Amino acid sequence: MDNPYQSPFSSGLAQSQSPAGAIVGRAKQIRIVAVLMIVNAGLLLVMAAILGVMAVFLPPVMADIEKHKQEAREQMQEMKHKELEKIREQARRAGARVEDEEEVPRIKELPDNSAAVPFSQVLPWMYGGVSALAALVAGVNALAGWQNYHYRGRAFGLIALFSNLVTIFTCYCAPTSIALMVYGLVVYLSEDSERAFANNS
Repeated sequence: MDNPYQSPFSSGLAQSQSPAGAIVGRAKQIRIVAVLMIVNAGLLLVMAAILGVMAVFLPPVMADIEKHKQEAREQMQEMKHKELEKIREQARRAGARVEDEEEVPRIKELPDNSAAVPFSQVLPWMYGGVSALAALVAGVNALAGWQNYHYRGRAFGLIALFSNLVTIFTCYCAPTSIALMVYGLVVYLSEDSERAFANNS
């Protein structure tokens, strides 16, 4: 039953508030998520650049440290051998049986790590790989953020959000990236957002 006291303009106004392609509910936050994705991409690029610099300049420093450690190891081993020779010489002068293994102290040989891969050779691959991953995730987030800002590429936006899990290896960007992923998924998986992307695609 119609309300006789209702304004003749109220029904038309109610229909005009939510037209067919209107952005309502959580869909209003799509552009916020898109902007945050672009900002996050910038932070990831900075981190990728820092890791790239470390991949170039840190290995020579580590190689120098490993060289000094190896030299110190060799000097320590040489000192122990000299000390053993002194003990044997004293035993000979005292007339002891040098051939008796129980009477002559033994030197505990230090482990030889020369066959192992030096850590300085692993660093470039480790930092370089993480740097490349961070740069890739940054590119995906930037492109998805630009498309999502114009309400396009919802599926690509979801892929970009899930790609933020890779930032766990960077440590520095992981908290903000994972928080953005959770927030973005809450927004993008809502029916309002799905409708907004479908209406504007």
